[in-house]
Amino acid sequence: MGKKTAKRWTEADAEKVLSDAENSGLEDRQFAKQRGLDPQRLWWWRKRLGRGRSQPEQAPAFVEVHTTAPQPVPAQMLEVWLANGRSVMVPASIDTARLAKLLEAIEGSGC
Repeated sequence: MGKKTAKRWTEADAEKVLSDAENSGLEDRQFAKQRGLDPQRLWWWRKRLGRGRSQPEQAPAFVEVHTTAPQPVPAQMLEVWLANGRSVMVPASIDTARLAKLLEAIEGSGC
């Protein structure tokens, strides 16, 4: 019995499969299993073609945080606690678009 060998991909084949993987919304392992591929092949072609895996957009998420000793916040200020453990105090009148940009810059990703 002969050993089954995988078809050699061209760059065009790789581009098509990588695009399909990114559009699927699946993690590489899930996508590869679904297609009968080795996940390492996806990684290798991404590296060879200089394509990073784009991160799927995530919906904003808020987590309620409880503190043991809350500190009073002046009425004209808001304190926002971020998922990374940092907190930000902003004027209560801050424009929501401006606040979103500030939080994105602090968190390093979409809020």
